[in-house]
Amino acid sequence: MKHAVIFGLIGLLIGCLISYLVFASVNLLSAAGYVFNVVGGFAALVAAVSYFAKQLFEHKMELLAEQGKITFSKTYQLRAEAISEAHGRLLDYQEAIQMFSMSGLNHQNNEARQNAVANINKLKDAYFDFMTRRALYLPRATEKKVREYFTRLYQYHIQYVFIKDHPPKERSVELKKWLEAGEKMPDALKALEDDFRTVLGFTD
Repeated sequence: MKHAVIFGLIGLLIGCLISYLVFASVNLLSAAGYVFNVVGGFAALVAAVSYFAKQLFEHKMELLAEQGKITFSKTYQLRAEAISEAHGRLLDYQEAIQMFSMSGLNHQNNEARQNAVANINKLKDAYFDFMTRRALYLPRATEKKVREYFTRLYQYHIQYVFIKDHPPKERSVELKKWLEAGEKMPDALKALEDDFRTVLGFTD
């Protein structure tokens, strides 16, 4: 747009000069003065147009930058909320299976055991529902780590549940495997939480 205005002004200048030379008396000194005045006015117009175009461009860039900040802010908020919920879902599920393993209910067949198992399955379903709806807001690498940690928890729980189904001679071996798997859980959780902090921009 700026260039179109400038070229239009150049055309106007040429038209003015031609009209002056055709209709005015041919006086070179007078013509030179006229050209000087017109050129001076033209330069002022060009400067004004350039200044206006620059201000318009800078204003547009400011608007785009502000829009980018708003978009980034909303994206960060959605991602932070997704991370917070993922962390909470995993901890709830982990706590439930730990409480189940410490309660001794696995060796019983009563209503208390049924309620505990139902609660674990409810938390598992809540996790899957979350991943279906909100995993989109997690970075792909973080989403993968969340799924891996949940799988680790699930396998840890199933491993414990089926210890009692092994022959008596094998139970001690399976129990040892389960305990060893449990010893690795804190480090796995810490690695996931460190990834959460990195994604959120925490440096300490």
